[in-house]
Amino acid sequence: CRKMCDDLTSRRQCYGDRLIDWIMHNIIWAALFALAFAFAAPLAAQNHDAGRQAFERGDYAAALREFRPLAERGNALAESRLGLMYLNGYGVARDNGEAEKWFRKAAEQGFAFARNSLGLMYFNGQSVAPDSVDALRWYRRASDPGIAQTQSNLGYMYEEGLGVTRDYIAALSWYLKAGAQGHAGAQHRLGFIYALGRGVRRDYVQAHLWWSLAAAQGIKAAARALDNVESKMTAEQVAEAQKRAREWKVK
Repeated sequence: CRKMCDDLTSRRQCYGDRLIDWIMHNIIWAALFALAFAFAAPLAAQNHDAGRQAFERGDYAAALREFRPLAERGNALAESRLGLMYLNGYGVARDNGEAEKWFRKAAEQGFAFARNSLGLMYFNGQSVAPDSVDALRWYRRASDPGIAQTQSNLGYMYEEGLGVTRDYIAALSWYLKAGAQGHAGAQHRLGFIYALGRGVRRDYVQAHLWWSLAAAQGIKAAARALDNVESKMTAEQVAEAQKRAREWKVK
């Protein structure tokens, strides 16, 4: 068990700093903007689109000019974008306090991305003292729209007993939801869940399947875990796992 877990190097690093890195580089712009546009006024949607385009081409000053007026008028999507920009220093001085302020404004309006971001800030102790209970609370409040990253975060909290009693069955449930959407981190953790028999019967075929999917998305630790688990499997089991991986589709 220890050898498999050591491949992560540091779980806190993997699910702390890496989650913040996810915010910086993979914030699923298209899906979140589409969701917000369904309820936004046409002019606000146009301004958001201009801000998004400016952000994507690296013109953060222009993005800020589009987002700030909307945020100051209480637009949750723009508030969340400002939080992101302050968190990472995009076009402004990095300021965790300002990031928390804008994320909180958007979160209080029910914006799931902002709620997840607040959970990450509590988990990592950014602008606030590290607090697993508050992190879990915000993750739970963000989970309804089915954001894979939030589901994976919740899985990790339950797996490690952070802010909640450790519950491998609940962890498995959340990881499966995220993994089914193609979330590589959740797929990687599912490999451990099945290989170690946490809340489920030990199943090396399923472990191999999930690690294969995670490795295909560039998770190096998953590739190393594959080598380890294959040494415990028969040729027939490996063939079955590979077949399942080939047939697997995002749900």
